[in-house]
Amino acid sequence: VIKAGMVFERARAAAPRLSFYVPLALVSMALALLAVVPLVEQRRMATRLDELSHVIDPGRIATSEVQVAVALEAAGMRGYLLTEEERYAATHHQARSDRTRAYARLRELSTSLDPGHAAKIVALDALFQEADSLFDQFFAGQMTRDGFLSHLSSQQTRFIETMVLTNQLLHDLRDLAATRRNEVRQIQQTGSYLSMLGVLVALAAVVSVARMSAMHSALAASERVSREQAERAKAEAEQRREDAERIGASRTGLMRGFSHDVNNALGVADGHLFMLEQGVRT
Repeated sequence: VIKAGMVFERARAAAPRLSFYVPLALVSMALALLAVVPLVEQRRMATRLDELSHVIDPGRIATSEVQVAVALEAAGMRGYLLTEEERYAATHHQARSDRTRAYARLRELSTSLDPGHAAKIVALDALFQEADSLFDQFFAGQMTRDGFLSHLSSQQTRFIETMVLTNQLLHDLRDLAATRRNEVRQIQQTGSYLSMLGVLVALAAVVSVARMSAMHSALAASERVSREQAERAKAEAEQRREDAERIGASRTGLMRGFSHDVNNALGVADGHLFMLEQGVRT
């Protein structure tokens, strides 16, 4: 029983400290949730949005431009082979120039993509170099029309491979963009939930602080009552002391007067007795 009483007293003594640290912990948690968490979530969102706007979406646009340019390039070459009209050759050269610029942008973005996507972009470069080598030889007069037509089957194979690679790259980039947008939405939802949690924690901190303030007010009132009671007890004790001193002084005066009066009477009686012993009768 004694040990239980000691444990209870220690717990009761620690209660004020806990009542102080609990609101402090709640306030710190609320500040972390309402201030730090949004900054972290915003940074995560900014990273993904930056990747979308500066890498993935430009990569999709550049891939589409490459795909269209390759198709126009092939169409211009076929038209020139069939008609030998310069306008088809001009269409081929313009499409080749557009494809070169689009691929250059795509090659720059490949450093920010994963190795699988970068490998497909590099594979496109090898196909373009093989095709451009034949085109350059043909237009420079180093290869006859029949000689170029003998490579038409391999050109068609490279064209199909180019279309397959660009389609795969577009599909991959589209999936990657969808993944990043889903991550952004999840981050926004998580931020909303954490903000709501921060509001709830802040409300809990306000309630805890209010309870602690009420408890401190009650303790202050109790302390004030105890102080007033102590002051009244002190005043009463002082009054009793003064009364005791007054009663003691009165008693001392009474005893002094009584002893004086009795002493005189006893002295007279003792004198009469002495005279009677001496035989004085008058």
